[in-house]
Amino acid sequence: MFPLNNPSQVIYRNQENEIVLTLNANYVYDDDNYPKSATLTSVDSRYDESTSLTLIYSYVN
Repeated sequence: MFPLNNPSQVIYRNQENEIVLTLNANYVYDDDNYPKSATLTSVDSRYDESTSLTLIYSYVN
């Protein structure tokens, strides 16, 4: 990943152009602008459900 070039939202639509799923990502960056963590949230409008998870990034020197 490159600093600050991380996707923040993805919207899936059906054939009728209706939104069926939305994914949002919120990042926490380190001093070099690389992500330290991200919280991903999905909202599925078909089933009225939402899910969240947290990702922790680690880098190898």
